[in-house]
Amino acid sequence: MASRKEGPSTRNVPSRGRDRILKLTLAAVLAAFSYVVSAFLPIPYPGGAGYFSFGDAVNILSAMLLGPYLGAAVGALAGLFSDLTAGYLVFIPFTLGAKAAMGLLVGFLWKQRKTWLRFLGLGLGPLAMVLVYAHSYYVYYGLPGLWSCLFDLAQGYGGAVIAYFAYLILKKTGLAGRLIDLEDPVGLQEVDDDDGQDEHQDVT
Repeated sequence: MASRKEGPSTRNVPSRGRDRILKLTLAAVLAAFSYVVSAFLPIPYPGGAGYFSFGDAVNILSAMLLGPYLGAAVGALAGLFSDLTAGYLVFIPFTLGAKAAMGLLVGFLWKQRKTWLRFLGLGLGPLAMVLVYAHSYYVYYGLPGLWSCLFDLAQGYGGAVIAYFAYLILKKTGLAGRLIDLEDPVGLQEVDDDDGQDEHQDVT
């Protein structure tokens, strides 16, 4: 009687593949939606110092649903194309840093089990975005440009509030629970075996 050993990664490959495709597709959809909201519904700041965007609500929600890396990618890509469309080319380097930092902080802390850490992420993420943009305002407009940070604070924390309630709605429908953080989109990481044991099939 022979024994054939079947590893957990072999059993779960189809499911893992579908999950990755789902999450990457959702990331692309969220990035596109954030871009549309940011590029076509902007509220320019007086003096040309950037613009107010509701896309941060989408960016923060993406980090909550998909984790820090995809969340950062959604925000950075949406912000990049939004600045290109609006003609704010000089802000692109700062936008990439601001949106990526926000997504990383929100996404990483939202994965934690403690509630206060999750809310800390919703506080620190928008703050990181504001600080990066504050540097850009100072570089291009000097001290008077820093008053635009007030708009960014409203944008970031307003987006966090919207994203939080949107997450609660998705959680109630069961969708948020299925969108577990995708840490390894290229398939290099082994999937944990829930029962921690190998299956054996006896062959006569």
